[in-house]
Amino acid sequence: MRGKFCISSTLTWTARFKIHQNCIKCLSTVPLSDDEVLLATAGDDGAVAFSRMTLAKIAGKQVSSRSLLVSSVDQQRTLREPSVVTSTLLMPKAHASAVTALQLLDSKPEGPDSPKQYRFVTSGNDQRLKTWLLTIDIDKPGVEDFAVSKVQNQATAVADVSSMDLVINEEAGMRGVVIAGIGLEVWPME
Repeated sequence: MRGKFCISSTLTWTARFKIHQNCIKCLSTVPLSDDEVLLATAGDDGAVAFSRMTLAKIAGKQVSSRSLLVSSVDQQRTLREPSVVTSTLLMPKAHASAVTALQLLDSKPEGPDSPKQYRFVTSGNDQRLKTWLLTIDIDKPGVEDFAVSKVQNQATAVADVSSMDLVINEEAGMRGVVIAGIGLEVWPME
């Protein structure tokens, strides 16, 4: 038995859109609501991007008012049904070279009416480990109310960073990020 999941015999795309100049090297997703997802991406252009993706039914005219506000990135995508409407906040030159690893650390909702905060860590070929704080007002459409700040910028001894992952040890009260490339490092995170 396959449970509640529907497995299709064919895979098809629903939307295509360009965020980075060339290749997206890594991504992370965070559900914002039943029909919205936060997509964090990093690319070989040295940029980090935060995109708000909303599921919309264009043909059925059931597009929510929240998904009507879209960025110029939306004009570059090709649609199928059901479709994804996106808004993107791109941070060019977030790193000096390709960003090859990205990891969500945690989220901190302050309260039911407060903006949500998400901490992400990025690293790449510039051998920098950067922590970003993204603040989102969930009730407002698009990315106009996204605020990003760089919290930390440290050098790593790991060359050619290829990936990273979150490590949590509840018993020891330890939370950190493992960075992999030519070698490994574990960075404790508060």
